[in-house]
Amino acid sequence: MEYELIFYLARKTAACQDRLAAILTAAGLTPGTAAAATGARELGYALASAVQRGNLVLLVGGLSRADGQNVLRVLAGALGLDLVLHRGQLTLRGAHRLDPPQQTDLPPGCIVESGRQSIVLLPDDPDMIAYMMENSGLAYLRRKYGLLPAPSPVQQEQQALRRLGREVPAHLPLELAARSGQGNEKRRIRPSGRRRLGWALGILAAVLVLSFLAGLYLWQQGLLPSWLRALLPPR
Repeated sequence: MEYELIFYLARKTAACQDRLAAILTAAGLTPGTAAAATGARELGYALASAVQRGNLVLLVGGLSRADGQNVLRVLAGALGLDLVLHRGQLTLRGAHRLDPPQQTDLPPGCIVESGRQSIVLLPDDPDMIAYMMENSGLAYLRRKYGLLPAPSPVQQEQQALRRLGREVPAHLPLELAARSGQGNEKRRIRPSGRRRLGWALGILAAVLVLSFLAGLYLWQQGLLPSWLRALLPPR
């Protein structure tokens, strides 16, 4: 499934685009067309084209503006939606909120839906994009569109290494499996069948050696049963 990307009065466009690609690729999404708009009319044209090409549109930028070019005000007017205040922040009625960290005063993002189509409004900040998508937005889109599940800790580490251009070591999955429990608990790794066989043979050999030494001692002390002494040569 492809997603359409629109930048509206946005900064850091390249960094935002790269961060979104890294997040969405893991969910099985591929980038479609990217466009940019610097005014309400251009944004209307870009949105009209994007929704014709696909069901998922990501709109980056314009959330922090305090004038009539605020992206929420533009969309409310274009789509006939109501603006509401939630915890002192402007949002669209009925939209799924994408909250920023509590210690910031940034406005929230949101997801506006109409049937199978969704428009995801995000700030033009790569770190806030990652926070909002990974904490709420991506899970919401996974449920709606049946996207790939979240990667396991092993897969996340492998993807991070590949993004850095490093080779993924063969022992990495085993190491991560050992520390992937909650609260950094170490999970018990069951030994392989070959290792278990080696342990069993080692224990058997130790038992045989101890039995032989015990029998030798009893024979030298003359403490063996009579039927067993008859089987042994005289000392």
